[in-house]
Amino acid sequence: MTRTNISNSLDSVMDASMAGKCAIAQGYLNKMLDKFKLSRIIFNVGGVLGTEMIHTLTKVVIPTVSDNEPIMKEFVLDPTFRQFCLVEENRFERYNEEPRWAVRMSTPQPGYFFNLTEAGREFANNLICYGYFEATDDNLKQYFDPFALYVTPKEAYENDDLVGKISSTNLTGNDYRIKVEASEKEIIIINRDFSYETPKENAEYEQNRLINRIKRKFRRNELDEMFIITDDISQNNKIKGIVY
Repeated sequence: MTRTNISNSLDSVMDASMAGKCAIAQGYLNKMLDKFKLSRIIFNVGGVLGTEMIHTLTKVVIPTVSDNEPIMKEFVLDPTFRQFCLVEENRFERYNEEPRWAVRMSTPQPGYFFNLTEAGREFANNLICYGYFEATDDNLKQYFDPFALYVTPKEAYENDDLVGKISSTNLTGNDYRIKVEASEKEIIIINRDFSYETPKENAEYEQNRLINRIKRKFRRNELDEMFIITDDISQNNKIKGIVY
């Protein structure tokens, strides 16, 4: 729903680059999460890494059940992640080109570093597809390491042979978790006219449309008679095991 609302109607939602749309996406998500009354924080990857602002995200806490026990799970919502996996920005040659975009240095974007390992490719493809991931320690490390390498210029490597070949850092998933909590930023306010119906509201709307169509087709008294259950029918069905 987020991608549909923030994308150009002429573009395929899954093919749109989503470049520069992270803030408005998180603003839309914030409105939706208000309706679900879910606890969340807004943060920026740059705040986690101690650099300029790079990419705005939402971490949401969702109540669920495991082994019949209520538990709380955390998820990071990132429906515009695809913008960091565009071919043009994920070439090794970016190390030798002019600095561009938010990070004032020449480096390939995170997609390059995700693509160095099979686990990274799988994680990135799932995130592009679904737009979120569970905030486990393993997933947090898998997500943030490529961004940390993205902001590391080639001059920072002691061995030139390692430039563009390293896929992970010494930071742990818990390190990133702590940094996420410490980098919470103000919720973005958006004023665009988006559709904020939840799946439940959409289902109720379609159900009401169906009922109204039935009512228009049949007179009210005929409609009521269609659903009258007589005492004889009710008693017979109870014998068969049907309970009203």
